[in-house]
Amino acid sequence: MLEEVLFLVETPTVLTGSFDPAFLNIPQEVLITSMREHQRYFPVLDSEGRFSRISLRSQRRRSVDRCCGQGNEKVLRARLSDAKFFYEEDKKLVIADALAKLENIVYHEELGTVADKVRRTRAIADKLAQALRADDSVRADVSRTADICKFDLVSQMVYEFPSCKA
Repeated sequence: MLEEVLFLVETPTVLTGSFDPAFLNIPQEVLITSMREHQRYFPVLDSEGRFSRISLRSQRRRSVDRCCGQGNEKVLRARLSDAKFFYEEDKKLVIADALAKLENIVYHEELGTVADKVRRTRAIADKLAQALRADDSVRADVSRTADICKFDLVSQMVYEFPSCKA
C-alpha cells in the first residue's frame, strides 16, 4: 500500500488524525481494514493502545490540510459507524438462524449447499473424534465446532468486510 499511495501524489506529506474512541469496541481488524482498504490510511497504534491514522497528501497550505483532515475524519467516521452497526447486529445473530440460512447458499452445483458441506464436515469430525477415543465432552465440542464452522458466512461483517483478516 505504501508504494501505491506514494505514487498518488507528487510530494507526499504526512497528515495525522484520530477518531472517536467509541469505535474501539469493534474488532481491531475491522478498524484496520476500514482505514487501509477503504481510505488508504496507515493505522497507527500507540503504546497506550490508542489508534490514530496517517494519510499521505500533497504538500499544501496548512488551512487546506486542516480542511482535508476534517473531511477525511468525517469519511472515516461514516465508515466506522457502518462497521460498528454491522458488528452490533451480528452480535444479535442467533447461530441456529444463521445455520438455517446456509441451506440457501450453494457451495457447488454437484455438492449441494454450504449446509450440506457442514453436515459432511461434522460426520468426518465425529468419526475422527471416535477413532481417537475422545471422551464425551470432547466429542460434543468437536460436533459443535463442525456445526458452526461456516455460520459466519451469513454475517453482515463477512459480507461488508470480506478482506478483513482476523
